[in-house]
Amino acid sequence: MVEEVTKGGKSPKGKRAEAVEKAKQDAKVVDDTMRKYDTNRSGKLEQSQLALMLKDMNGGFDVTKEELAWVFYKADTCTGRRNYGVDHGEILYAIRIWKGYLENREYLDHMFEKYDTGRTGQLAFAELKVLLTDLTDPDEPPPSDKEVKQVMYEADRKDGEVDGSLKKVELMYAISLWYTMVKHRKSKSFMPLASKMCVVM
Repeated sequence: MVEEVTKGGKSPKGKRAEAVEKAKQDAKVVDDTMRKYDTNRSGKLEQSQLALMLKDMNGGFDVTKEELAWVFYKADTCTGRRNYGVDHGEILYAIRIWKGYLENREYLDHMFEKYDTGRTGQLAFAELKVLLTDLTDPDEPPPSDKEVKQVMYEADRKDGEVDGSLKKVELMYAISLWYTMVKHRKSKSFMPLASKMCVVM
């Protein structure tokens, strides 16, 4: 019997084998990371231990307090609960969001250079509104104050601290959220709230 091949060129059996191999690789990354940085063998990374991991991934350069707080909070809460540490089920998420941030940091630096006109290191409401307006297709209506407030609120709390402005680490989510809002605005469909799962945003 010939096994059916999907459009991607792989049979269901082949896909399952690939998924199993990926799970093994992920498990090894988790085990190796915890073995290296969980020096007190608590089963989770504390902030100081996570900082060393992020520093190593950052080419040996120290991370900022904001960057550390953002990764720590997002990873610690990605399962919907807090244990004030990054455990085995959260470490891959921490690695992936940090890699994503590093890959986009040059772009975020550029955006802050352009839109942080007050040079505060954070984007205020008016600055964010200008940024979102510039990102919006000219054929689309610009963001309303209500929409900007929603983006501000959702992105601002991503590090566990709501201060009424956006840090650089929060801007990536804000931009992603705005594009999602525009998409749902066009289709007039309901935009679901983010799920409490350790998936990369």
